[in-house]
Amino acid sequence: MRASTLHDGSWNVRQLGSGVAASVVCAAALALSACAVSPDVTPLPNVDASNPTIDARPGSPDAQPGLPDARPDSDAQVGGPDAQAGDPDGGVPFDAPPPPLLLGWPDVIGTLNTFLPAGNMVLFKLPRLPNNAALEAWGITTRAGNTFSGNIKMALYSDRAGQPGVLVNWTGEWNPNDREYAGTGALLMAGEYWLAVQNQNDETLTQVEGQLVARCSMPLGFNNDPPDDLQALPTPPACGTDPPFNIYIRVREQ
Repeated sequence: MRASTLHDGSWNVRQLGSGVAASVVCAAALALSACAVSPDVTPLPNVDASNPTIDARPGSPDAQPGLPDARPDSDAQVGGPDAQAGDPDGGVPFDAPPPPLLLGWPDVIGTLNTFLPAGNMVLFKLPRLPNNAALEAWGITTRAGNTFSGNIKMALYSDRAGQPGVLVNWTGEWNPNDREYAGTGALLMAGEYWLAVQNQNDETLTQVEGQLVARCSMPLGFNNDPPDDLQALPTPPACGTDPPFNIYIRVREQ
């Protein structure tokens, strides 16, 4: 599982360089007829229309909150002598969006398979989600050459005292040979979850060899939707431990 940095969406605005500051001071002094332009002052460069820049004018489509205007009624300047180190275009640096996080077991490890008869729901407790995140996709991995004969559904449940609890989100019916099913971008709060798979036909699923996690299962016909609250059922799922299936969700921390 890869670590990810939480992105707060802030902008880091670089300070104006000494050349720009000198130009501003000089312009103010010229209004009083008391300043001569120094040959050491670097003039502001003209914007090259062929070089894409951020239009920082108030009201422009690319204007960013808190981003100062370079000059009244002008485009932001780029590539000046005071461009910030590490910013080759001299533009305003910004935080890159965080990479996606695969929560679950996307990698096939070992040669372990298991037979899963039709008409069941199997749930595995996921590693803890460290931060709030948007649900981007659901996924299942198969060993090369393995295919599914039917469709599946997947569901996400909250954790209740070490048991799967309330339904949080679920997929429609889909073919797992496509590897991933697009999520809705629903916001998941940091915490613990259970990931469930429900199969239409008898299938052979790949498991992660050498790892044991909490596992629960219950009979559930494929035409039935995932129950809203598993602990409220007359017969809750039976639980134990087992090597997890190669199932996962792809999220992006907020």
